[in-house]
Amino acid sequence: QPPVVQPPVVEKPIEQPPVVQPPVVEKPVEQPPVVEPPVAETPVEQPPAAEPATGGIDDAAIAKQYNLLATPENVQAFLAEVKTYEATGALGPGATNTSAVKDLQAVLASFGFAVPATGVYDNGTAQAVMQFKIQNGLHQTYKSADGQLAVNEYADKQTLDLVMKKLEALMNQPPAQPAPVQAAPAPAPAPAPQAPVAQPEAPNPLGLEWVS
Repeated sequence: QPPVVQPPVVEKPIEQPPVVQPPVVEKPVEQPPVVEPPVAETPVEQPPAAEPATGGIDDAAIAKQYNLLATPENVQAFLAEVKTYEATGALGPGATNTSAVKDLQAVLASFGFAVPATGVYDNGTAQAVMQFKIQNGLHQTYKSADGQLAVNEYADKQTLDLVMKKLEALMNQPPAQPAPVQAAPAPAPAPAPQAPVAQPEAPNPLGLEWVS
């Protein structure tokens, strides 16, 4: 018998899973950020705001509040004068120097104004100061709404200087001399008796006899 030839045993290879290599990630090179220039928008032109001529001050409002002639020049004159009051020691409503106010009131009283020396710059004091200004031709550098030079209630330096000048003149006046007593006039001599002049008789319509 021929020998039995056994077929060779072929071993099935064991399949190995493929080895997956991780991908090599290259580190990116950092680039500086690209700054885009801003897009300049064309501005919309606005009409210029109408500002008052006195540097942002509302002339009309001030003129209305203080009864002034509503022109920029007049309002400027008003503001400039008021600004000097504090620096020159002007007296007016709200003054805190009570002794100075009391002295002013005493002097005004010596001029004939009915102002009690209270030390408070009240309405009566203000009216007396205004009357003193008017009597002596003093006025402000600005005009009131009627176009006339204004006279206000503040006793500014010009007013106080004139008050002192008037007070000195009053104190230097000589005392009033009493009027000389005149002798009574001599009595006039009695007139010489004259012969009676016949008077016409009054009408006597009833024919009655007159009694002498």
